[in-house]
Amino acid sequence: MAYQVVNVLYVCPKHMEPADEPTPCPMCGRERVMCRPGEVDDPCRKPLISATGEVRSRAPMWWLERKVIWIAELRKKPSG
Repeated sequence: MAYQVVNVLYVCPKHMEPADEPTPCPMCGRERVMCRPGEVDDPCRKPLISATGEVRSRAPMWWLERKVIWIAELRKKPSG
């Protein structure tokens, strides 16, 4: 199965709502900003992890879980 690799995505600076195109955020209408997440195995894509293995992030857990689900769904889509 081929995976779709996202090289660029657009994110609302207020709600962190992602999109594939620079469309306005449906929640606030702000213009989304371009984000280049890096290559799939790039260490910059990994969150900070403490020496005890805990994810170190200011993002709320619900947001992190939602983004993991979103990325998994993107990988399920056939490229083409």
